[in-house]
Amino acid sequence: MHCSWSHLVALADVACSRGRQAERRLVAELGRYLRGVMTMQDLTSNWTYCVSLSWKTPDGWAISLRDVVLTKGRYFHPYGSGGGWPKVPPNYVAFRWNGYVQQVNHVEGYVVTDELHEVISEIPAGETWTPHIVYRLGPAIPLAAPLPSGTNYRASRFWVALDLLLTSPTLKDALVETRARTAASSDEPE
Repeated sequence: MHCSWSHLVALADVACSRGRQAERRLVAELGRYLRGVMTMQDLTSNWTYCVSLSWKTPDGWAISLRDVVLTKGRYFHPYGSGGGWPKVPPNYVAFRWNGYVQQVNHVEGYVVTDELHEVISEIPAGETWTPHIVYRLGPAIPLAAPLPSGTNYRASRFWVALDLLLTSPTLKDALVETRARTAASSDEPE
C-alpha cells in the first residue's frame, strides 16, 4: 500500500496518544525521524524565503525574534502545520525590517523539534504547541546596501530568486521578476 510521508507522520502523531509510555516514546521518535526525512534540503536551489522580523519580545521570552537571528544565528517557524510555511528547508532566508531587506543568510543546517527551548534557551519551555523547524544560519551575505521593499509587505512571507534579490533595485522588482520567471515554468517551491 502506498502511503505519503505526511500521512505516516500523522499516523505516528495519533499513535503517540495511545499505548504505554515506552511505545509512545518510540512512536514519537519515529515521527521526529520521518519529519527529518521529509525536510531534505535541495542544495541546488537559489530560492530564497523572505520573511519579516520584529523587535518585539513575546511575553515571557528573554529574546526577540530578530535577536534570535542576529545574535543566535537561528531562525524558526512552525513545521508542517500549513499557513504558508515551507515544508522543505530553503537554501537561503532573507530578513527584512524597517521597510528594507537587511540580511540574507545561507541555511547551513536545521532540526525539527517539539520544544524550542531545547535549541534556543531564551525561549521558555512549553512555548511550542506544534513541531517547529529551526534553521542554523551561515554568515550574512554582504549586501551593497539594505534593499528597499518598494511597497509595504507588512508581515508577508514569500519566495524570491536569490540572483534577483541581490541585483534588483527594490524587493518589489525582484518579486515581480521572480513571478514572471516562474509563470513560464511553474517552479515555485511549496
